[in-house]
Amino acid sequence: MTEKKFVIIVPHYDDELIGCFSLLSKKLVVQVYYINCLEEQRAKAKIIGRHYEFEPIFIDFKDFYKNFRSMWQKEFIYLVPDITERHPLHRMVNMVVLFSGCLLGYYSTQMETSYVRLLSKEVAKMKKEALDNYYPEEQSLWQFEHKYYLYEGICIIPSYFV
Repeated sequence: MTEKKFVIIVPHYDDELIGCFSLLSKKLVVQVYYINCLEEQRAKAKIIGRHYEFEPIFIDFKDFYKNFRSMWQKEFIYLVPDITERHPLHRMVNMVVLFSGCLLGYYSTQMETSYVRLLSKEVAKMKKEALDNYYPEEQSLWQFEHKYYLYEGICIIPSYFV
C-alpha cells in the first residue's frame, strides 16, 4: 500500500469530499483539519475519518491562524482550497498555509480551475454516494450542479518559502 502523505485543510465540513474524494478513497490522507466545525459536524467528521482512515482535527480559525506554522510537518503535503475560490474563508486558509513554508497543494470546491478533470463514471458514482450518505443536508448543492461529484483536481505547487 502507498504511504499516506496528504493533510487536507477544510474551511467547510463537506469540502474534504467535494475537493479530495479521490485521495480519501485511496486512503492517502493522514489528517483533515476542520476549521470552525460545529459539534454535530464533528461527529460526522469522526465517522468519515474512520471510514477513510484519517485523523480529524478540529480547530477554530483564530488558533489555526496563530499556530499553523508550528503545527505543520515536513513529510506531508498540505492541501488547501484554491486561491481563486470566491469564499473569503477559503482564501484566508490558503494564505495562512501558503506563507507557512510547508509543501502545498490546491484543491477546488468550485471546479473552475485548469487542473480539474472529469472523474471516471465509477469514481464519480462513488463520490456522489459518499456525498449523499455523509452530507444529505447539503444535497441541494450537487443535485442540480453535477460538477461537485463529476470533477476533481489536485495541484501540487513548489514551495518558495521553505
